[in-house]
Amino acid sequence: MVLKIVDVSSYQGDYKLGSYGEDGVIVKATQGTNYVNPNCDFVAEQAISQNKPWGISHYATGADASAEATYFVSNIQGYLEVANKPILWLTWVSNENPAWGSGAWAQTFINKVKELTGHQAGIYTGTDGVNQTGPYLSTESALWFAGYPTSADVGWNPEPFPYAIGNWKVLTGWQFSATPIAKSLFYLDQNQWDQIADH
Repeated sequence: MVLKIVDVSSYQGDYKLGSYGEDGVIVKATQGTNYVNPNCDFVAEQAISQNKPWGISHYATGADASAEATYFVSNIQGYLEVANKPILWLTWVSNENPAWGSGAWAQTFINKVKELTGHQAGIYTGTDGVNQTGPYLSTESALWFAGYPTSADVGWNPEPFPYAIGNWKVLTGWQFSATPIAKSLFYLDQNQWDQIADH
């Protein structure tokens, strides 16, 4: 089973779930310690009400990891009380992130989220990030890998996964395209998605 998932932020505005034939959505909620996506709730409520697989993410900006985790949780706490819970994700990329290179930072963030919520967050990153964070997170966090073999619009049919995933034994999801929207395949069925969300 494979789930088709789009990844949206404020750039997509009040995104209508299903616009690209996807099964579910991951929506950016927060960044650093002072930004909340103003469109997050609009998207999240659709996923909750339609019982679609969904996730919610925080974009790391390399400030204090525990403070960023606390900020993230304080803004998404209500979503963890619904029946259709989201998977939590840390977006770990180099842009606007002076802590880039520190797998320990990512581990501190994810451990703090677990402490505050009881839920294990996954990590979204590419090849360099896998190498940084794998020694710290590969046995605990799901891996959502970002890698784009082509800039062409390939619909929902990418070529076979061509990357290495380092310490991880399982690839949970692959964001394979940003054309015309960020699209990922998750190698799960809905029950497996829900199990990760509840973990």
